[in-house]
Amino acid sequence: MKLAAFSACLPHASLAEVLDYLAANEIHGLELGVGAYPGTRHANAHELATRNDTRQSLKQACDARGVSLVALSCQGNPLHPDTALAAAHDRDLRATIEAASALEVPLVIAFSGQPGSGGVLNWPVIGWPQEYADHYEHSWRDSLIPYWQPLVERARALGVKIAIEMHGGFAVHSPATLRRLRNACGPNLGANVDPSHLWWQLIDPASAISRLGDAVFHVHLKDVAFRPDVLNDTGVLDCTPHARMDERAWFFCPPGEGHDVTTWQGIIDALQGIGYGGALSIEHEGRAPATDAVAATARWIRALSQRERRGVTRTSAATS
Repeated sequence: MKLAAFSACLPHASLAEVLDYLAANEIHGLELGVGAYPGTRHANAHELATRNDTRQSLKQACDARGVSLVALSCQGNPLHPDTALAAAHDRDLRATIEAASALEVPLVIAFSGQPGSGGVLNWPVIGWPQEYADHYEHSWRDSLIPYWQPLVERARALGVKIAIEMHGGFAVHSPATLRRLRNACGPNLGANVDPSHLWWQLIDPASAISRLGDAVFHVHLKDVAFRPDVLNDTGVLDCTPHARMDERAWFFCPPGEGHDVTTWQGIIDALQGIGYGGALSIEHEGRAPATDAVAATARWIRALSQRERRGVTRTSAATS
């Protein structure tokens, strides 16, 4: 497994500064945001797809620092009921797939998207009243599957895989929903497993990884912590903005701050159990400054690996 970091962790840094930072902290993989929600601060999918000089410049910048591109990220909502936003995210995603092929980057990270009506999102999460279940099935039958089937086929033809990040607010948010889309689109579509987004849904990430097996294409390193008092008041479906972190029932944090070493070791063991050899990509959305948190996470995951190799735990992980 290769240690990487998501460029969106450092939104105020230039691409050169991001690469310098990764090299200085011995993080040798880069998940590069190129459009939609991650934005184009560090790279633009459309330019990468159409301009060889832009691609060569990116490759040279990475090579000079010993950093390799592990994925291009374009998490957005191409099914958004705001048709202008949906069209923009769709264009970004298609350009990202073309850019990944041109760069020989094997993987694109995306959200599944979620439709609605009247310009407003609608994420059904319960089966009754019946209207919710009907809308859920309608979303899959008429929006999700027809959109993704030809796009996944295009990516396959270009030698690029698509990893859908299982994320609340979108149709694919769990192992079951990921499998449903994969079954409809084929094995070129798989999962980006971010444990934090599974834990708040009360899904055990290690179990999810084992269930998904070779459908796991990418992994984010991010934790979540709960405030039991607030949780008992709001439940897990807490719509308090993340900017008001102190008021939320759950909030994102670096690995080890929400769940202990043994729990995280179980995730690494599960990844090894399915033969995963992809990236462990650090993502930071917590309170601490990103420059501190990303470096600390890199040290933490290396310490976990060393702990294994000393025989303290069952197996050995390889992060480089």
